[in-house]
Amino acid sequence: MNPRGNPQNLKPWPKGVSGNPGGSSKAVAEARKKLESLAPDAVEVFAKLLKRRHFPAASKILDKTIPDPPKEVTGAGGGPLEVIVKYADR
Repeated sequence: MNPRGNPQNLKPWPKGVSGNPGGSSKAVAEARKKLESLAPDAVEVFAKLLKRRHFPAASKILDKTIPDPPKEVTGAGGGPLEVIVKYADR
């Protein structure tokens, strides 16, 4: 923790102002490129885990890489979802 810092010094960002106006750093882009180049090796490791029936490790990989689906779908204001189906006249 910064010895000179305290919560009273913190100020919220004004609405409509970015906290990161310069965008992502070059380091982020470089890391993403490096990780994308490693993807084939990662798939190979995942396949080996499945072949060895090491399902807990494979499951952990999936948990970390695939986002959970939404738990509930609701309509406006949290109410029921309204679906309207229209058929074209023939």
